[in-house]
Amino acid sequence: MSLEVIMENKFDSDVDNSTVFRGIASDGTVAKKFEVGYSDVDKNLRLRPYTALDFCQNTAVFHSDLAGFDLDYFIENERAWIIKGWCASFDHLPGEGTSVKVSTWTAPYKRLQASRSFCAEDENGNKLFEATSRWFLMNSKRRRPTKISDEFFGAYIPSEKPMLFPDFDYEIHSPMGYNFISTAGIRVTMRDIDMNDHVNNISYVIWGMDALPDEVHDSMCVKHIETVYLHEATKDDDVFIDVYCKDSDVEPSLKDYLSIIRRKDDEEHIFVSVKFTVKDNFK
Repeated sequence: MSLEVIMENKFDSDVDNSTVFRGIASDGTVAKKFEVGYSDVDKNLRLRPYTALDFCQNTAVFHSDLAGFDLDYFIENERAWIIKGWCASFDHLPGEGTSVKVSTWTAPYKRLQASRSFCAEDENGNKLFEATSRWFLMNSKRRRPTKISDEFFGAYIPSEKPMLFPDFDYEIHSPMGYNFISTAGIRVTMRDIDMNDHVNNISYVIWGMDALPDEVHDSMCVKHIETVYLHEATKDDDVFIDVYCKDSDVEPSLKDYLSIIRRKDDEEHIFVSVKFTVKDNFK
């Protein structure tokens, strides 16, 4: 993926990919450009939905860098941003070679938590996907939430722009009303572990999607993802993924697939609700 980062509201083809604009826009928005590579696309040659979320995650990290808090800062000060959940909607999953601009902004924090939204578009300004998320600042040594100071969060330049998906409640969904499909088990490996010594949030989404039936990946395209995180998994944990399905309550053409990722003793780690629609609907 490209390292080019842009602060304009449109792509600038004359800007070198190594150029970084040191600053945050006056409205609190930061944008980063990615190029969809071969390893970013699925068997249908479309951007993997969890890679789209990874683009968002990397844009959030870049925003923090610009605010003066790089990864070294968080390690040295025993702090970490921990995600509570995602809500994402996909208008179009682009193919290999597509330039994608992801913009992000954060709302003023409330009660130890901060909300952050994202919007992605191609080089022609067409919307590709959008997402919202909620985070809390954690003391990485004590593994407990810590207070967010005005001085610290002010460096991010909180935006007055509204958060996307304001009705998303970050509450775990029950499988009641779903049909059970299958259970899969995996063991957490080192490749899933990030700098906070636990499973990175994107890995859970990958597990949840990998456990879905093959026909979903063959003939359907992701329309919506909701993810809520309850507990952290660490290396060598045994993880079980229960998969459920039902017809969507929103549109007859949609199906909801629910992957509940849980501990061996049935304590739930995370909930992933993935809504799929047939691929032809995205033409």
